[in-house]
Amino acid sequence: MFDSVLGFALSAVAALNGGASPFNLNDILALVQNSDRPEAAAPVCGAVDWVKPPVMNGDIFEGAIQTQCSIQSTFGGDFDRLQNYALKQLLEQGGKIDRGPIAETFEDLPSNLYDITIDRQGKDRFIIREEAHIATDRQTKLISAANSKSIGGTGNAKYLKKIDARIEVLNTDKVGTHTLIMSGVTHIERPWYAPEGMFMSEIKERLPKEIVKIRDKVAQEVSVNF
Repeated sequence: MFDSVLGFALSAVAALNGGASPFNLNDILALVQNSDRPEAAAPVCGAVDWVKPPVMNGDIFEGAIQTQCSIQSTFGGDFDRLQNYALKQLLEQGGKIDRGPIAETFEDLPSNLYDITIDRQGKDRFIIREEAHIATDRQTKLISAANSKSIGGTGNAKYLKKIDARIEVLNTDKVGTHTLIMSGVTHIERPWYAPEGMFMSEIKERLPKEIVKIRDKVAQEVSVNF
């Protein structure tokens, strides 16, 4: 689940479904499970905050969300290992690489760019074309960031219009302790049958709760692969 766009998309569709995921979330999260993995200290996470207050732009809900955790690394904060893990997750999420890897510089960091199509099927199906960046200086910071280029879908997934998301892992002054920041921008179209005020209120309340589920799993998996 290191692909933050996939995580935010799953969260948004679950929010539209009243908190019930149309996909088997346990099966999806199992992509990042490893029965032989070492145990790690539980991440300590803060609240999920709206860093850009949600607004309705016409019939589109727009908001930017962020949450942060303190994590303990299992392998001494090995950014090469974490980079390999991030790439492995990108390839195993069920998507197709249309282009890449392409060497680049992303936010002043050496990076690889991947143009990817994700086709996720369940009760609701979505197809997301995204540009994903995995960037790291291999010593102090790693960024996994992705921007949706196009989104199509069926059921409630058809209301997803934009997902931009990122995971950032940073060193701290304390050896073995790191900061994980997960953030994203979500645009969701209001269904014609949903009153605007109710739709705004429900998504504003539900989306952070769904993001917490993804964040907690990501934070744990980063900790045991880093």
